[in-house]
Amino acid sequence: MKKYNQLNLKGKMLVILIPVVLISFILTSYFWYNTARKNADEYLNNITKAYISDAQSNFDYILTDTFHMITLISLNTKSIIDPVKEINKIPADTKVLNLDYITNHRKVKDFITTMNGYKYYIVGISIASLSGYVYQTSSILKNSNEVMDLCKNLDQEKLKTSMIMLSPMQVEGTWIKLQSDYVIPAVRGILNTETQEIIGYTILYFDYSLLETMFTNNLPEGSLFQVTDSSSNIIFSNTNTNFIVTNKMDNDYRYSQLKLKDVDWTLNIAIPTTIVMKNIYTTLLNTFLFMIPILIILSIVLVIVITSFSNRIKVISGTMQKVSKAKHLLKIEESNNQDELETIIHSYNEMIDEIHLLMVQIQKDEKQKAEQRIKLLQAQIDPHFVANTLNTITWMAKKQNAQNIAALTDSMNTLLRAHLKIESQFVKLEDEIDSVASYINIMLLGGNHDFSIKYDIQEESKNISILKFIIQPLVENSIIHGFCEDDLLKENILTIKTYIAREVLYIEILDNGKGMNNIQCKRILNIENDKIKNNKNGIGCLNVKERIKLVYKDKGDLFIGSEEGKYTKVTIALNLT
Repeated sequence: MKKYNQLNLKGKMLVILIPVVLISFILTSYFWYNTARKNADEYLNNITKAYISDAQSNFDYILTDTFHMITLISLNTKSIIDPVKEINKIPADTKVLNLDYITNHRKVKDFITTMNGYKYYIVGISIASLSGYVYQTSSILKNSNEVMDLCKNLDQEKLKTSMIMLSPMQVEGTWIKLQSDYVIPAVRGILNTETQEIIGYTILYFDYSLLETMFTNNLPEGSLFQVTDSSSNIIFSNTNTNFIVTNKMDNDYRYSQLKLKDVDWTLNIAIPTTIVMKNIYTTLLNTFLFMIPILIILSIVLVIVITSFSNRIKVISGTMQKVSKAKHLLKIEESNNQDELETIIHSYNEMIDEIHLLMVQIQKDEKQKAEQRIKLLQAQIDPHFVANTLNTITWMAKKQNAQNIAALTDSMNTLLRAHLKIESQFVKLEDEIDSVASYINIMLLGGNHDFSIKYDIQEESKNISILKFIIQPLVENSIIHGFCEDDLLKENILTIKTYIAREVLYIEILDNGKGMNNIQCKRILNIENDKIKNNKNGIGCLNVKERIKLVYKDKGDLFIGSEEGKYTKVTIALNLT
């Protein structure tokens, strides 16, 4: 930390910003890489599911057509059901066949021969009766009884309404040219329309090469595909390796599995990740490599910008140091830049101009204050002389036993000395009340005013410091302007009250004089009222209000409440918090 504090501004900015840029780059690369890997992983899962879903859709289309065809054959009453019922009446070991057999045999043979070739992927059709007779469009299997045995071991109830696919079987001795040596039988039962019992089986033979074309043609290079039945026997596979593993995950392949609905087959696929993701990984690598020179360029630009700003800040700092040490008001040369530093330079130059003007003004003000101070000291000579003279008058009055004159001069002297204390503008409320009491005593002893005074001073408020000389001007206004001089029968009463409520000191000056209306109350406190401001009979309410606002700000105020012919109450409110 000590070494850091010793660096200049440029060094500090580089120490902070370069690690921030590097850390930001590392964090951005980390999150970007994780996001890319996550998206790539999701892409692998989606593409694997898409391939296996396409295979299912293609196979479902074939199954639907095959089911329609085998159903069409199995439910044909005239050419299949009725002949098979008659053939079942003839034992399979009968050596001499009658004309009925030959006729029914021909019906079945002619019908399936007609239907053969209806679908390009059906390479043969067989009709097998329960009595053991098998009729084929061509010789596909050497031992046709093998298929018959397989059919009898299938779910007979399911064969009444649906089709069952068998495992691949090897072709032997067929004259049909096939692309592979295997066929896949599809079986459905032939029902007696009267008893709803199976009387035989319709068998359609798929060309095995169809599965290879359907399942592997569109797969990415190196993909593995297998079809298994419910017993995990392999129906189709494009590899010699049995890779069937549910939910298997590794770095080389992405696996997926899907069970077909209409047949008990399961599709298994393995997509090579390296081949599918090769272009994506290449793009990710190129993007990362592209970000490195960007980081280098960004760092260089950052250093250049920091150096430029640092040099300009050095100019500002150097100029300010010269101003501080040499006490000279130096300006900084401005440029055509529009950035924040140029704004600071411009503001600094304006500040220098303002400081120069202020220094000139301060010198002028200091000269005026010195002159005013001399005048003030000179002005204090007369009041002190008056105070000393009053002391002499008081002494002579007491000596001659003129007590009223002694009391009057004593009160005047007390009041005068209170105003001569200029060392502080605050006094205790109790002392301010004593000063006001001296003023009231003078007014009563003068004989020109007839009123009685009441004090209601809360004990808790006596020691609170208040602004000096804010009560006497208000008392003076009440005595001189508030009382009715024409009504000789009315007793004039002046009340001074202080109390604390909710941490606010209230000082009330109340007279029962002639009162005022709202317009007059507002006019008294109007700052534009020069007549009141220049009133020589007393400083007045406006002067007191202005002083309170200047000293107490928003924590002090003065209010006037009055009613014509009844009263006038002036309230001072001072917040103690």
